[in-house]
Amino acid sequence: MERRHIAWFALVAGGFASAAFVFAVGPYAELAQRLGTERPFDEAPATSVAGAKARLAAMDAATVELYANHLRWDLVAMVANGALLAGLLLALAPSRLRARSYLLALPALVMLADAVENSVLSTWLANLQTAPSETSVLVARTATTAKFGAFAVAVLAIAALAAARMLHRRRGRSPRPGGQSARVGSEIDSDLRVSPFGAGARPSLESSEGSRRAR
Repeated sequence: MERRHIAWFALVAGGFASAAFVFAVGPYAELAQRLGTERPFDEAPATSVAGAKARLAAMDAATVELYANHLRWDLVAMVANGALLAGLLLALAPSRLRARSYLLALPALVMLADAVENSVLSTWLANLQTAPSETSVLVARTATTAKFGAFAVAVLAIAALAAARMLHRRRGRSPRPGGQSARVGSEIDSDLRVSPFGAGARPSLESSEGSRRAR
């Protein structure tokens, strides 16, 4: 196994394990239970200042602290998701693809948008009396939309690359029509070309029989 294969495997395995650990141990489940039917801002962004303030006002002090802790854990999940996507894209993309490195822009965009989103939300939670502003609501909504959009495109790219690789392998394994007979025929033709008699100078049975009678 080459070093690059080991690196890709480490990215995929490490990213998956880290994301699973954050989901299992992190405060997301408790936060979702406290919010009830209301979804977190990083899943359902606020569309207006009034809506954001109403959702923040509905949180008690314990929920605000839990949400802030969730955002800290989300930094680990952000890196884990980026590593997982990058490893899969690099492992499935053809080695001859010149734009292979450009595929890494997708997980990079996911991580960047998630970081901007977490920064804005952390500011809201730390300044409940003054936050949020119209600009911060717009930035948070744009970052969340970009995060999910880039993630969806990355997943579609991974699915397309996996399907293309499977199709390529099936075509390589399936026998071509007349493959065996064509190879045998070509070998016979090559033998005739190499023979001193050749294909056109091959002695016939009739000529040999005539020579015997003449004797």
